[in-house]
Amino acid sequence: MDQAGWKILGVRVDAVTMDEALARGLELLERPGTHRVITPNPELLSQAARRPELCALLNRAELSLADGVGVLLAARLRGAQLPDRVPGVDYAAALARRAGERGKRIYLLGARPGVAQEAGRRLLRDCPGLVLAGAADGYFADPARAADEIARARADLVFVCLGAPRQEEWMDRYGARTGARLLLGLGGTLDVLSGRVGRAPALWQRWGLEWLWRALRQPSRLGRLYRLPLFLAQVWMEEGRGICREN
Repeated sequence: MDQAGWKILGVRVDAVTMDEALARGLELLERPGTHRVITPNPELLSQAARRPELCALLNRAELSLADGVGVLLAARLRGAQLPDRVPGVDYAAALARRAGERGKRIYLLGARPGVAQEAGRRLLRDCPGLVLAGAADGYFADPARAADEIARARADLVFVCLGAPRQEEWMDRYGARTGARLLLGLGGTLDVLSGRVGRAPALWQRWGLEWLWRALRQPSRLGRLYRLPLFLAQVWMEEGRGICREN
């Protein structure tokens, strides 16, 4: 199953709906080898525009989802057609449910101590059949050892929540070492799945303003608000790498 997409500042973003993304994820979960899903946001795309090696490793992922509204706005600004956002936290929860139906083993990596474990307990409650292979926080000193722990746990699916671009770089370098079929880079998703961070009201989610709701509730994030207009301006001005079709 191949999907078309668009390149935004040189990074491919796949033009898929939630249902299509789930179908693709489940296909990769059954395919031999180790595969990666990324959820690039404007900050990561801007970094990739300045770092060719980061851009290249992002484009090696088998699936790239338009998580944030900033990515969707950038695409529409230049006339590109992405069906809709595929929020990482919603995608993760839906994929875990489907993986549970197949009796898959999941490993949760990232966030502060205790968060991954709580997220695991909640996933097991909500996803019958899912097996929690293990959980560990993101404060590890040896990235290779973290991969080896996942390999010993015999995980099929790994949620990697280390923040961007650390999680994408870790998956690219150590993903195959884990022996898992599918790794997802999901930022702060474990904080949400654990209940430590609440979701925005439904209306805010529907309008793609969950990022603003979180910023208003977490003053430490307010400094990030100015980056969205800068990102949109960057996409608009960079004719060559702003938006281009990727088949």
